[in-house]
Amino acid sequence: MRVYTLLGKIHMALVTVAGCLTVLAAVTAHSHEFVLDPSLLLFILAYAACDLIRITFLRGKTISLGFPLILLAFLIYDSPYMASLVAVSGSLISEMIHSKFLCRQRRPINVVVVRALFYAAHHAVAGIGALYAYEALSSWT
Repeated sequence: MRVYTLLGKIHMALVTVAGCLTVLAAVTAHSHEFVLDPSLLLFILAYAACDLIRITFLRGKTISLGFPLILLAFLIYDSPYMASLVAVSGSLISEMIHSKFLCRQRRPINVVVVRALFYAAHHAVAGIGALYAYEALSSWT
């Protein structure tokens, strides 16, 4: 096995584990901020649908339309953890749909699940990291 392939697999495993631990820590430490209601399911499904809409720019790179829904969930629920829950759950759903049904390459289900967990964990780590950076900067001034 080539060194870069091995490093890529290690990176994927570390990000996935870190993301799962981040979600678990956020749920246990801030359980009072999580509100489970029908509008949350609506936000998650809407984010998954918007995340499937990919806009291509700059040599084939793509972006999705999910960010405005994360911002809207943050404003409605007044909780960054709820917005992170919408992003992680919606990303997990949309990436599984995209990898299994919309991608040109047909991947086996185990590859689809691992890829979806990686992207959802990446959203979790990035979102909570941005939250802590924002809180550090706001308390600094």
